[in-house]
Amino acid sequence: MLYLYIYIALFVGTLVYAVWDSHNKVKYIPFKEGYPTFLGIKTKETAWFLLFVSALVAPVMVPLLIAGSVYRLYRKIRYQKRPKPIPKNIRRFIKPDRVLDENNSAMSIDEYNQKHLSNFSLEQVYGKKYVDSIPQEEQMRKT
Repeated sequence: MLYLYIYIALFVGTLVYAVWDSHNKVKYIPFKEGYPTFLGIKTKETAWFLLFVSALVAPVMVPLLIAGSVYRLYRKIRYQKRPKPIPKNIRRFIKPDRVLDENNSAMSIDEYNQKHLSNFSLEQVYGKKYVDSIPQEEQMRKT
């Protein structure tokens, strides 16, 4: 949602600058120390170009923001009452029997089941392929 606010602020700012500068007959604004410029825009053509580009990007940006929000809502609902798997990029740093709870803190699957009075297995969280890839001594050892 923050991206949408930033995009709207840039779009409106560019529009205001372009309209404000359109009544100016000066084609080039000389850069002086302390002279205000908007994002380094020094010509009217640059302001209109940025307005044109942002108008072209807007129809693409809105569906992407909506799709991202829907995906985030889906993940929130999916993992509401079940453990989340550890992301693949940090699995090598954490013991193999760990999962994430609702506060995104890592704990073993046994601790999670005890805390939430549930009965999940590693196979239900990660899948059979992951459980088979864990070495036998890691499966036997309880943490």
